[in-house]
Amino acid sequence: MDRNRPASPSLARPGFLRAYAYPALVGLVGLAATATVTWAFHATSEARDAERFQRLIDQRVEETENRLETYVALLRATAGFFAGNPQASNRAAFRAYVGRLNVGEYYSGVQGIGFVEAIAPGEVGAVEARLRADGADGFALRPPGPRDAYSAITLIEPMDRRNQAALGFDMYSEATRRTAMARARDEGAAALSGRVQLVQEIDPDKQPGFLIFVPVYRGGGVPEAVEERRAALVGWAYAPFRATDLFTRDFFADIVMDASEIRVGVYDGAAVDPASLLFDTAAVGLSPAAEDASDLVGSRTTTIAGHPWTFRFETEPGFALGSNRGLVPYLGGLGLLATLVLTAGAAAQARARHQAEAARLALQGETERLERLNAVGAHLASELNSEKLGAAVVEAATALTGAAYGALFERVPAGQDGSLDDAWHLSSLTGAPREAFARFAPTFAGEGPVRADDVAADPRFGSHGGLLKGHLPVRSYLAVPVVAASGERLGALLFGHPEPGRFTLREERLAAGIAGQAAVALDNARLFGAVQREVAERRRAEEELTESNDELQRYAYIVSHDLRAPLVNVMGFTGVLEEAQSDMRAALKDHPDAARIDEDMSEALGFIKAAITKMEGLIAAILKLSREGRRTFRPEPLDMDALMTGLAAAQRHQFDAAGATVEIAPGLPSIEADRLAVEQIFANLLDNALKYRSEERPPEVRIEAHVDARDRAVFTVTDNGRGIAPQDHRRIFELFRRSGKQDKPGEGIGLAHVKALVRVLGGRITVSSELGRGTRFTIALPRKAAGLASASGASALDGARDAA
Repeated sequence: MDRNRPASPSLARPGFLRAYAYPALVGLVGLAATATVTWAFHATSEARDAERFQRLIDQRVEETENRLETYVALLRATAGFFAGNPQASNRAAFRAYVGRLNVGEYYSGVQGIGFVEAIAPGEVGAVEARLRADGADGFALRPPGPRDAYSAITLIEPMDRRNQAALGFDMYSEATRRTAMARARDEGAAALSGRVQLVQEIDPDKQPGFLIFVPVYRGGGVPEAVEERRAALVGWAYAPFRATDLFTRDFFADIVMDASEIRVGVYDGAAVDPASLLFDTAAVGLSPAAEDASDLVGSRTTTIAGHPWTFRFETEPGFALGSNRGLVPYLGGLGLLATLVLTAGAAAQARARHQAEAARLALQGETERLERLNAVGAHLASELNSEKLGAAVVEAATALTGAAYGALFERVPAGQDGSLDDAWHLSSLTGAPREAFARFAPTFAGEGPVRADDVAADPRFGSHGGLLKGHLPVRSYLAVPVVAASGERLGALLFGHPEPGRFTLREERLAAGIAGQAAVALDNARLFGAVQREVAERRRAEEELTESNDELQRYAYIVSHDLRAPLVNVMGFTGVLEEAQSDMRAALKDHPDAARIDEDMSEALGFIKAAITKMEGLIAAILKLSREGRRTFRPEPLDMDALMTGLAAAQRHQFDAAGATVEIAPGLPSIEADRLAVEQIFANLLDNALKYRSEERPPEVRIEAHVDARDRAVFTVTDNGRGIAPQDHRRIFELFRRSGKQDKPGEGIGLAHVKALVRVLGGRITVSSELGRGTRFTIALPRKAAGLASASGASALDGARDAA
């Protein structure tokens, strides 16, 4: 079979660069213009943002300085009040003075205004007596103890409960306060202290604070020399400040600002140190605490009343709302989009002209190939017969590659047919007799495709056996492996043509694609055959299992009936022995061991009756399981919320009597299953939770459920009972097996029956437990029933057979 192949058009022809030079120039110019404009706009926006940021910093610092200067002026006036008023130390006069200032209305950030009296070491007692006489009941200087110099807060208003706690405190006894007080005394000016915790902080919500001191000298003026100032010092007018209250109520309440634009932190000292933080807008909700790094960060140190404060500023997300930087990506994107549109238009026009002829020529050659490929793909996907599949692959591949001859060799793995090495079996061929093409088998040994333009002139062909006598007149040669997804070599496709140079890379890729489809199809055919064999084997196994189950049920039924007959005889003769025991007592009345014999007789009869009772219970359980095993399961939709609530209500009396609680999580997933089987499963678990409860605590049972990734309803029944030892986690599901202390009635059948029911419903049950802590049973059931309507139910006898 031959064909005419049009030559593939190439883009690398004369005029290609010339055709695409104009679109390239358009793109380069557009990109350069976009980059220039975008960079300039970005730089301008950054400069404007930096300027706006500095204005905000200036505004915040200046406003803070101005407001604090207002408080300093207030204290200077208070110092003047003390210097010029002989009655200033009188509590009533000072209260009237502060009341006229309207501190709460005009100075809302201050905690109070007060006076700290400088006290010589020998005057402590007199000052305490004077203050008590003036109405300060119980006034005492604190902390007690000898010191070189003393001071005391003798006046402070308003006299609320916080300020009441400050009266009598010697601020000169604390280093930070003493430093500021000494500076104010020696410099004759207002002095701001470092960060302190005010003695007014009597509540759990404590804030950092600071104080401002203004010295008061005798005579009203400020002496010239330091020693004169120290000698003339009467005390200090002072104001305590709670930093958070000050900044939120006064300073930042008057600042016109968008709280989401900028974050402000105020630090005591000349450096930003978290340990010296006085106030942070983010900490009190005036600005958000940004998780990412801020775009702009700045700090400013200023001196207020002789003490440095450092302000730290950083932008918040809201700052960007007033910035033009957010428009930079849009501007760049718009320019890039315009450049791309223009470039694409120019390129499309050039490409359209350049490819028009190539598309026409390619279309003509590919149409036939696509039609054949579509037909081959559909055919291979639907064919599951290996022989027909091989014939279809060879015929289609030979036609698509233009080969004169084509064949499919299947690989027979070593040992499969008794051979020591891999063998190659000719499965299908076209274009030549089977006898002639069989000579090609030894030529395929490569791991990948093998292509030769002229077999006779190709030096590689010697490794493939050469042109043997009677060989087909092949000059062009092509071979591709058929490899499964797992990597296994399934076979090889071989093609030949009597003319040289008939196979190119195009045909090689085409043949490789068909080989890939063939590999999938052959895998599917093999899998289909394996599935058919597996289904047949499973059917036979199911039939044998059904027969075995029926035989086991019949055996259990018969055995239980056969055991009951001799058991009835034993029970009857036991009754006869009990009736004869009185005659034996009379006969042995004078026997020296009569009492011992009668006691032994009674004990033996008790043992026999207990064994009869246990045996009768086991026989009854076997009969019950045998009848249960012959029941037909009928799946139906189950509302598990209602079912669990009903089970708990049915056992409510027993749970109430034991002081137990049962908690059922809402929203249990509904399932489709046999109602009686599901009720038996969970009723047994609830009964065990109550039966094997701990004597140390009231019983608690919780039922929960969720749907897992396999669309199964997973239920958990958890209790706080006595628990199960790890070595017993598996044996509790075995027939007639029990764990732990045997102090509760039972035959060891319940959990074995539960496991069998769960298995028949298509589910799985597991247990996790810890001695002394409790037990959790996990039951995974399919939400949709699968084949239960006609299946006979299983009983614990099935579990016994499996364990055996």
